[in-house]
Amino acid sequence: MVIHVEGASQSFIVQKLEVEHVTVSRLLDNLEKMGWIERKPDPNDKRSKLIFTTDKVKPLLKEIEKTRNIVENEFFGCLSATELKNIRMLLHKINDNFSALPKLEI
Repeated sequence: MVIHVEGASQSFIVQKLEVEHVTVSRLLDNLEKMGWIERKPDPNDKRSKLIFTTDKVKPLLKEIEKTRNIVENEFFGCLSATELKNIRMLLHKINDNFSALPKLEI
């Protein structure tokens, strides 16, 4: 899953990925070391940092988007625009339902 929201907080990313804070923190540390993201202070919350992509990674993100579009067109090319809209809505509904389920302790 790719989350590309300029200025997202680490908490937002944790929530969307449904993983532990420490996992996202390590990932962001590595991306920052590679020069792909930068953390900026949140003007509304001094404890929080907002995540922004750098110019260094923007060409890669464009390539990822281009590849995603090609794969999506090949995979969903047999569907009409309405069918594609409906399947996306249903998949989001399933994901939301799954996310709301209690976590199983295994």
